[in-house]
Amino acid sequence: MLFRLLVLLIISLNVFAQQPPVAKAKTQTLAQHGDTRTDDFAWMKNKNSGAFKKYLKAEQKYTDAVMADTKPLQEKLYDELLGRVKQTDMSVPYRYKTYWYYLRYTEGENYPVYCRKAGDLDADEQVILDANKVVKEEKCYSAYPLRYSYDNNLMAYAIDKTGNFESTVFFKEMKTGNKLKDVLHKVTSLAFAADNRMVFYTVQEPKTNRSYRLYKHVLGNDTGKDELIYEEKDKQFDLYVYSTKAEEFIFLMASSADETEVRFLSAKNPDEPFRIIHPRERKNEYFVSHYQDKFYIRTNKDAINFKLVTAPVSNPAIENWETLTEHREEVLLDRVDIYNDFMVLNERTHGNDRVQIRWWNTGESFYVPVEEEVYSFGGGYNPDFDAKWLRFYFSSLKTPLMIFEFNVHTLEKKILKQWEIPSGHNSDDYVTEKVFATAPDGKQVPISLLYKKGLEKNGSNPVYMEAYGAYGEPFDAGYVNTIYPLVDRGFIYAIAHVRGGDDMGRVWYHDGKMLNKKNTFTDFIASTEHLIAEQYTASGMVVAQGASAGGLLMGAIANMRPDLYKGVILHVPFVDVLNTILDTLLPLSTQEFIEWGNPYIKEEYDYIKSYSPYDNVKRQDYPHLLFTSGVTDEQVGVWEPAKMVAKLRALKTDNNLLLFKITFKGGHSGPSGRYPYYEDLAFEYAFVLKIFGME
Repeated sequence: MLFRLLVLLIISLNVFAQQPPVAKAKTQTLAQHGDTRTDDFAWMKNKNSGAFKKYLKAEQKYTDAVMADTKPLQEKLYDELLGRVKQTDMSVPYRYKTYWYYLRYTEGENYPVYCRKAGDLDADEQVILDANKVVKEEKCYSAYPLRYSYDNNLMAYAIDKTGNFESTVFFKEMKTGNKLKDVLHKVTSLAFAADNRMVFYTVQEPKTNRSYRLYKHVLGNDTGKDELIYEEKDKQFDLYVYSTKAEEFIFLMASSADETEVRFLSAKNPDEPFRIIHPRERKNEYFVSHYQDKFYIRTNKDAINFKLVTAPVSNPAIENWETLTEHREEVLLDRVDIYNDFMVLNERTHGNDRVQIRWWNTGESFYVPVEEEVYSFGGGYNPDFDAKWLRFYFSSLKTPLMIFEFNVHTLEKKILKQWEIPSGHNSDDYVTEKVFATAPDGKQVPISLLYKKGLEKNGSNPVYMEAYGAYGEPFDAGYVNTIYPLVDRGFIYAIAHVRGGDDMGRVWYHDGKMLNKKNTFTDFIASTEHLIAEQYTASGMVVAQGASAGGLLMGAIANMRPDLYKGVILHVPFVDVLNTILDTLLPLSTQEFIEWGNPYIKEEYDYIKSYSPYDNVKRQDYPHLLFTSGVTDEQVGVWEPAKMVAKLRALKTDNNLLLFKITFKGGHSGPSGRYPYYEDLAFEYAFVLKIFGME
């Protein structure tokens, strides 16, 4: 009798533990352009309040209770993920002047050890930064080298305390290991001058984290007396300072979402004032490289997919620009790299990457050959200005990452490293495809697919589908080592190359931003419907996943077409769009006007309101939902997903899972270290398998 009562008590406690928390509604009225909205959970924006902290802990406790039965599955998935990782490994060394630089991982350690060797690879190893020791000593999120001086003796290295890219920079003599007394705070970029003593660095603005000031510092001097060189007043612009590959010039670039402005000075004469190349103008983004007496400028002025022009260093004003490579409707000129004997043009056409080599002396060119239909390909890190061999990376959805060198003179190809999968991987066991969905406006949306060979298109396959679709960022169809625990269980992995990225060129980006933003959502829905219509899967058999701005996409499609999806996963999601960009003191505010619209203009306010996920939660059935966030996230505040979770709990009419997983010591990038990353992924996949009943 006592035993039965004890069992009943345990069951009762478990049921009680699995009751979702109910957030207190405190209605706040918001008015703009004559439109009145009510927000029951605006109080959560005070993330330091005791009530909000209590709510977050309750959500995490509920999530842990609901997922407790998947603990053995999570451990199994974690082991599978880790089994695909060579835990003791090293990168391919690259040469910078007289040293070979590389990093290596040791089994059991979360962070890399950065090393170098003098002269050749048979020399003794010198550890220049052990990130494991630094993270432990500084109690920080991450640590990494930022820049090396021209003479290869000084290293500027950064630590990030929170995971929000707020870097504190230290300096170290690599030959002696001595740490200098100089410390720079809230650094966003840094460049050494040719004297190896002077550095230029940009810093973040308080509150908004915008990169807004450029300072000059002489090593050994008091950092409190550093000279302010330039301050960017326009809140839509960020600053970035960098050196050219030939180390002749230092550039300062001010950039917004659709325009740039570049200044330059000689790295050998760093006390001279910066000179401007071309003043900023709307819808003119330009990026500058240097060779001999000319600047090589990639610009989209009257060329949406960019063209390449030259300008004399002596007078680079726009009236002196001469076109070297014309604009092409079907080809996006994505990047230009300059070397002593040739230039490298990274291009994208019809959704695929390609690389063109063009000789200075003859003007002749050729493309580096690539095989496979669905792939990711591009230039690796090649800091040697006099390089004869160029390093590239290649992978496909089924082919592990390969790093190879290509001799631009002999066309010889030399494989330097192929990603090893300790638990085994045979590319021939899998199939990749690229298919196209028809969007409501007739545009053809590419979808990259990966699945096991032998899979039948009978409408019964589960799908794990993701997308991003913002800021002109492409979603490359490269190798995703971590997706195989699902693929090997019969899932189809799908990437929807929706508008908002520049996967299909710059027009593809512009068709998914501002007053065209809804194309991103309808592209994803059309992609889902295409896979259903072609019998890859069925309605209610798809799990959709997106992060940050991709989380906005997930929130929108969950509101618009919840019937299509079994589950939706929203990582650090930007879901409270309207309220966030109305608050100009937040990082995702003023600078975002050019991406999403200016809510202080009524037409744009109305458009954002019509899709903002938080504002469009309604009384209806929703799929299973998993939200994630980091308490220290400064890019998308933890209150955004918290508010949407609370509103969904109040309004949704189904009994599907709604979970909120919170990282209490992590920012926008999630938890710190590689092993916690795999733990989080195992949790996510356990959630996916749980809702499919595939535990």
